[in-house]
Amino acid sequence: MVGGYTINLSADTLAEADQLAALDIAPVTVVVPTDMMHNTETPAGRKVVIFPAITHENVTCATCALWSKSRDRRL
Repeated sequence: MVGGYTINLSADTLAEADQLAALDIAPVTVVVPTDMMHNTETPAGRKVVIFPAITHENVTCATCALWSKSRDRRL
């Protein structure tokens, strides 16, 4: 966390997300295919959470706030 903000590492693939997560220096976000609507795992078994605002019609960033909370090792 820098000045109250969380800086994420950004990966383009699930495999790259594993590489960045292995550095253990910051949370990792990853781009997934637009048709991926369910949580999944990386090749190394790390849990990938799809934004609830994408998968649930009545959820917004403001009502969910999942990513504004301190995180464990979810991607």
